[in-house]
Amino acid sequence: MRIGIDLLSSSRDSEIVGAYCQRILQGLQVELSDRDGDHQVLVFTPHDYSWPLDGDPANRIRQIKAPAPRGVWSSLRRPPLGELIANHPIDVLHVLDARIACPTNVPRVVTLHHSKPGFGPGWLPSPRGVRRALRSARRVVTLSSATRDAVLRNIRGLEESRVSVIHEGPDPACRDARDPTAEERIRQKYSLPPHFVLSVLMTERRSSLRTIARIAQELESRRSDSTVPWVLMSLAQGGVRGWKRLFKRRGLKSIVTVPGLHSSDLPHLLKMTSAFVYPDEGGLGFPILGALASGTPVITSESLSPSELVGKAAIRVDMKNASRVRECLERVLRNRTVQDLLRMRGPVRAQDFSWEIAARKMLTVYEEALEI
Repeated sequence: MRIGIDLLSSSRDSEIVGAYCQRILQGLQVELSDRDGDHQVLVFTPHDYSWPLDGDPANRIRQIKAPAPRGVWSSLRRPPLGELIANHPIDVLHVLDARIACPTNVPRVVTLHHSKPGFGPGWLPSPRGVRRALRSARRVVTLSSATRDAVLRNIRGLEESRVSVIHEGPDPACRDARDPTAEERIRQKYSLPPHFVLSVLMTERRSSLRTIARIAQELESRRSDSTVPWVLMSLAQGGVRGWKRLFKRRGLKSIVTVPGLHSSDLPHLLKMTSAFVYPDEGGLGFPILGALASGTPVITSESLSPSELVGKAAIRVDMKNASRVRECLERVLRNRTVQDLLRMRGPVRAQDFSWEIAARKMLTVYEEALEI
């Protein structure tokens, strides 16, 4: 079976979708090396895409680069996915961005990332192109049961048997021992304070920023000399553009917005922070799972998607209740017993998730897509 993965259409969100694809490929590399068979993965990428795998001796996973654009008009044209597939035939295509119309009739598997506006529990995937992509796909993959239920509830004609939940896993580097040299490099790279609370947003949803602003205002209203700065970073397209203006307008001084986060730096950041706060009700799961695997105390939303991942290994709270979030954060930062309990539970919970498990389930989805 020849499997194609479309990274050409997803290049606009390179840090989010690229990080997801990189972890899936690493899991597939491990899984395929243990399997007998003729499975081969072809990854269709832009011409300048950095290959994430160190090597594949069996040549089971190959990169197929789009040709470099020539001239102004060529650079504005959408990369020729259909042409690449014609030259490199595949049996099934994995589309990582449901918003993009696929220029081929190859059977498709679509991953629905609810990290983008309108893709979380309680939100309806509104663009017509997304609806068409999900209805026409042989299989749909969601990253949480809550998103699967929302999709089935809101999109007519999509049978439950066609939707699979495949949870993400933590970055394997999150389980490694701390590296003081690397952490000092990261601290200087992003100009980080000695101690800080960290949030990594996967969307530019204004509601998430307003939630953070309310919590920060509550914290600053009771500010003391021991208040820990709150570092806010983003893997979403556009980074922290415009955030500084919003927080400055509200007179917030404890929030430090840091642009340009690279996914490879995330494991070190998660180990360096005093606590990880994830305010989104939806979003990709690997930052939360990475924090758990790192042994970092986690505070997250009590909504379905994050709760599904963290179980009892994190503090779950209504993020709209700023005073309650402040109490939880102060409890984590000041109570050593609470810290130790969360640091013990986190890595144990994270063991239930891995990219090898995700890759194994993904291969099953690919095979099911061909059997229809």
